[in-house]
Amino acid sequence: MIYIDFSFLKDKYPILYKTINQAIDNVYTDTDTAMYKVRKFVEQIVDLFLNLEQIHYTKTLNLYGKINLLDECSNLDCIKYLDILRILGNKIIHGGNIDSDLAIKSIKLCYCICQTLMSKYHQTTIITYKNIDTKLLHCEDIIEFDNPIYNEFLDDLKLIIFSLIIREKLDGIGFIEEIKYISYKEFYYYFILALKEYSKISASNMYKIINIKDMLRKNLNTTDSDYINNILCKKIYNLCPWNKNIN
Repeated sequence: MIYIDFSFLKDKYPILYKTINQAIDNVYTDTDTAMYKVRKFVEQIVDLFLNLEQIHYTKTLNLYGKINLLDECSNLDCIKYLDILRILGNKIIHGGNIDSDLAIKSIKLCYCICQTLMSKYHQTTIITYKNIDTKLLHCEDIIEFDNPIYNEFLDDLKLIIFSLIIREKLDGIGFIEEIKYISYKEFYYYFILALKEYSKISASNMYKIINIKDMLRKNLNTTDSDYINNILCKKIYNLCPWNKNIN
């Protein structure tokens, strides 16, 4: 069992204390439940931050909107942590898998958020654990593609890639299922061609590519265009029948 002491929450914030301990109790035996509890913890502490900052919001505002509102109207230094945990929670909600190592790192990020809570509103400094790994902030597994704009972009690009492959390999006639093998390296070649074709369709498509790549740059903390292209390409390749051929 991991040992991260959240006892400083017990008296002041018993609901937060109960929720995070439920996450800890399940972290090795049921990571889905652990991450549901982490997500619940984030919802609770975001509402708490909004109340402490006296920021008014509509009851129908979702977690994404609340975190954005906090980002706009406060100077909290844990916004990034909150958003990453929201995204990981979404991954579980949409049927994704998270291992115990990532669940443990998520609980450690909850601890970092609590450090902000206690120092800013209670002038209390709590112990800092040396092994809290904030590299999670730049983990490509947490890149969020549940936004309809991104899903639409990926679907459109996949169709263009398929049409290019059919054009070159089947003389423009046939079905993509007829092609038994395409390596990731070859698929990447068609991906780059598809990006060029997609950007030529309309100015809005070109700006969509720019915005999506900008999002990836910020989330992955990189300016490496090849790396960003590979992240996008692998997202699409994993939807294809040859996705075991990544090399």
